[in-house]
Amino acid sequence: MASRLPRSDSGEMAIDWSYRIESARTAANGGISNSRRRSSGCRGRFGGTRPYFVCPGVVNGIVCSRWVTKLYGAGRYFLCRHCYRLAYASQREDRYDRALRRANKIRTRLGGEPGAASVFPARPKGMHHRTHEALRSAVLNAEIQAEERLTHLLARLQRGDRRDGRRSTGRPRREFWT
Repeated sequence: MASRLPRSDSGEMAIDWSYRIESARTAANGGISNSRRRSSGCRGRFGGTRPYFVCPGVVNGIVCSRWVTKLYGAGRYFLCRHCYRLAYASQREDRYDRALRRANKIRTRLGGEPGAASVFPARPKGMHHRTHEALRSAVLNAEIQAEERLTHLLARLQRGDRRDGRRSTGRPRREFWT
Protein backbone atom coordinates (compact mmCIF):
# COMPACT_ATOMS: atom_id res chain seq x y z
CA MET A 1 0.00 0.00 0.00
CA ALA A 2 1.52 3.28 -1.10
CA SER A 3 0.92 6.43 0.85
CA ARG A 4 0.08 9.60 -1.00
CA LEU A 5 1.87 12.80 -0.27
CA PRO A 6 -0.26 15.83 0.50
CA ARG A 7 -0.41 18.52 -2.15
CA SER A 8 0.15 22.17 -1.38
CA ASP A 9 -2.22 24.94 -2.48
CA SER A 10 -0.35 25.32 -5.77
CA GLY A 11 -0.68 21.60 -6.52
CA GLU A 12 2.96 20.73 -5.84
CA MET A 13 3.96 17.75 -3.74
CA ALA A 14 4.98 18.78 -0.21
CA ILE A 15 6.21 16.94 2.88
CA ASP A 16 6.28 18.33 6.39
CA TRP A 17 8.77 16.52 8.61
CA SER A 18 10.34 17.02 11.97
CA TYR A 19 13.26 15.54 13.87
CA ARG A 20 14.71 15.67 17.36
CA ILE A 21 18.39 15.54 18.30
CA GLU A 22 19.49 14.91 21.84
CA SER A 23 23.02 14.89 23.15
CA ALA A 24 24.55 15.25 26.58
CA ARG A 25 24.82 18.99 26.03
CA THR A 26 21.28 19.54 24.76
CA ALA A 27 19.48 17.01 27.00
CA ALA A 28 19.36 19.52 29.86
CA ASN A 29 17.53 21.95 27.55
CA GLY A 30 15.04 19.31 26.44
CA GLY A 31 16.81 18.59 23.13
CA ILE A 32 16.57 20.35 19.79
CA SER A 33 13.44 19.99 17.77
CA ASN A 34 12.82 21.47 14.39
CA SER A 35 9.76 21.12 12.28
CA ARG A 36 8.02 22.42 9.18
CA ARG A 37 10.73 21.46 6.72
CA ARG A 38 9.03 21.38 3.35
CA SER A 39 10.16 19.58 0.24
CA SER A 40 8.60 20.05 -3.12
CA GLY A 41 8.79 18.04 -6.29
CA CYS A 42 9.88 19.55 -9.58
CA ARG A 43 9.61 18.00 -12.97
CA GLY A 44 12.68 16.12 -14.12
CA ARG A 45 14.06 16.39 -17.62
CA PHE A 46 12.99 12.89 -18.54
CA GLY A 47 9.59 12.87 -16.87
CA GLY A 48 8.59 12.20 -13.30
CA THR A 49 9.32 14.42 -10.35
CA ARG A 50 12.38 14.90 -8.20
CA PRO A 51 12.13 15.94 -4.57
CA TYR A 52 13.82 19.17 -3.56
CA PHE A 53 14.23 20.49 -0.04
CA VAL A 54 14.00 24.13 0.90
CA CYS A 55 16.98 24.84 3.14
CA PRO A 56 15.82 26.43 6.42
CA GLY A 57 19.27 27.80 7.28
CA VAL A 58 19.88 31.30 8.57
CA VAL A 59 23.42 32.59 8.07
CA ASN A 60 24.33 36.10 9.29
CA GLY A 61 20.64 36.93 9.66
CA ILE A 62 19.82 35.97 6.05
CA VAL A 63 17.45 33.07 5.38
CA CYS A 64 18.93 30.63 2.84
CA SER A 65 15.75 29.15 1.25
CA ARG A 66 17.72 27.35 -1.50
CA TRP A 67 16.12 24.43 -3.28
CA VAL A 68 18.58 21.57 -2.81
CA THR A 69 18.50 17.81 -3.28
CA LYS A 70 20.48 17.04 -0.11
CA LEU A 71 20.51 18.39 3.41
CA TYR A 72 23.54 17.64 5.58
CA GLY A 73 23.54 16.97 9.32
CA ALA A 74 27.02 18.42 9.88
CA GLY A 75 25.91 20.36 12.94
CA ARG A 76 22.82 20.74 15.06
CA TYR A 77 20.43 21.18 12.14
CA PHE A 78 19.95 19.71 8.68
CA LEU A 79 21.10 22.45 6.29
CA CYS A 80 22.45 22.69 2.75
CA ARG A 81 26.17 22.48 2.00
CA HIS A 82 26.30 26.21 1.34
CA CYS A 83 25.10 27.08 4.84
CA TYR A 84 27.62 24.71 6.43
CA ARG A 85 30.29 25.90 3.96
CA LEU A 86 31.07 22.30 2.97
CA ALA A 87 33.35 21.62 0.02
CA TYR A 88 33.57 18.56 -2.18
CA ALA A 89 36.71 16.46 -1.81
CA SER A 90 37.81 17.34 -5.34
CA GLN A 91 37.73 21.05 -4.44
CA ARG A 92 40.41 20.51 -1.79
CA GLU A 93 42.82 18.70 -4.13
CA ASP A 94 45.95 20.32 -5.50
CA ARG A 95 47.29 19.60 -8.97
CA TYR A 96 49.31 16.59 -7.82
CA ASP A 97 46.30 14.93 -6.18
CA ARG A 98 44.25 15.60 -9.31
CA ALA A 99 46.96 14.01 -11.43
CA LEU A 100 47.01 10.89 -9.25
CA ARG A 101 43.22 10.65 -9.28
CA ARG A 102 43.27 10.94 -13.07
CA ALA A 103 45.93 8.20 -13.31
CA ASN A 104 43.96 5.89 -11.00
CA LYS A 105 40.81 6.52 -13.01
CA ILE A 106 42.58 5.52 -16.24
CA ARG A 107 44.00 2.39 -14.59
CA THR A 108 40.59 1.25 -13.34
CA ARG A 109 38.97 2.09 -16.68
CA LEU A 110 41.42 -0.28 -18.36
CA GLY A 111 40.59 -3.02 -15.84
CA GLY A 112 43.62 -2.68 -13.57
CA GLU A 113 44.16 -1.80 -9.94
CA PRO A 114 44.58 1.83 -8.81
CA GLY A 115 47.93 2.89 -7.44
CA ALA A 116 51.41 3.42 -8.84
CA ALA A 117 52.69 0.19 -7.29
CA SER A 118 50.33 -1.98 -9.34
CA VAL A 119 51.16 -3.29 -12.81
CA PHE A 120 49.76 -1.27 -15.70
CA PRO A 121 46.90 -3.26 -17.26
CA ALA A 122 47.25 -4.91 -20.65
CA ARG A 123 45.55 -3.43 -23.68
CA PRO A 124 41.86 -4.42 -23.73
CA LYS A 125 40.60 -6.25 -26.78
CA GLY A 126 39.29 -3.82 -29.37
CA MET A 127 41.28 -0.81 -28.17
CA HIS A 128 43.65 0.80 -30.63
CA HIS A 129 47.34 0.56 -29.82
CA ARG A 130 47.66 4.34 -30.18
CA THR A 131 44.90 4.94 -27.64
CA HIS A 132 46.44 2.50 -25.16
CA GLU A 133 49.86 4.11 -25.52
CA ALA A 134 48.39 7.60 -25.06
CA LEU A 135 46.63 6.50 -21.87
CA ARG A 136 49.79 4.78 -20.66
CA SER A 137 51.88 7.92 -21.20
CA ALA A 138 49.24 10.06 -19.44
CA VAL A 139 49.40 7.76 -16.41
CA LEU A 140 53.21 7.77 -16.49
CA ASN A 141 53.34 11.59 -16.66
CA ALA A 142 50.89 11.93 -13.76
CA GLU A 143 52.85 9.49 -11.62
CA ILE A 144 56.15 11.24 -12.43
CA GLN A 145 54.58 14.55 -11.37
CA ALA A 146 53.38 13.00 -8.10
CA GLU A 147 56.80 11.46 -7.47
CA GLU A 148 58.45 14.86 -7.94
CA ARG A 149 56.10 16.26 -5.32
CA LEU A 150 56.94 13.45 -2.93
CA THR A 151 60.66 14.04 -3.46
CA HIS A 152 60.17 17.75 -2.79
CA LEU A 153 58.20 17.07 0.41
CA LEU A 154 60.81 14.61 1.68
CA ALA A 155 63.57 17.13 1.02
CA ARG A 156 61.64 19.76 2.99
CA LEU A 157 61.20 17.34 5.89
CA GLN A 158 64.93 16.55 5.93
CA ARG A 159 65.81 20.25 5.87
CA GLY A 160 63.37 20.81 8.72
CA ASP A 161 65.04 18.09 10.79
CA ARG A 162 68.43 19.75 10.30
CA ARG A 163 67.07 23.16 11.20
CA ASP A 164 65.67 21.87 14.48
CA GLY A 165 69.23 21.58 15.82
CA ARG A 166 70.03 25.23 15.08
CA ARG A 167 69.15 28.51 16.67
CA SER A 168 67.52 31.29 14.75
CA THR A 169 71.02 32.76 14.20
CA GLY A 170 72.11 29.64 12.34
CA ARG A 171 74.62 28.50 15.00
CA PRO A 172 74.36 24.93 16.26
CA ARG A 173 72.65 24.59 19.60
CA ARG A 174 74.82 23.57 22.54
CA GLU A 175 73.70 20.51 24.36
CA PHE A 176 72.65 20.80 28.00
CA TRP A 177 75.43 18.61 29.45
CA THR A 178 78.37 20.10 27.53
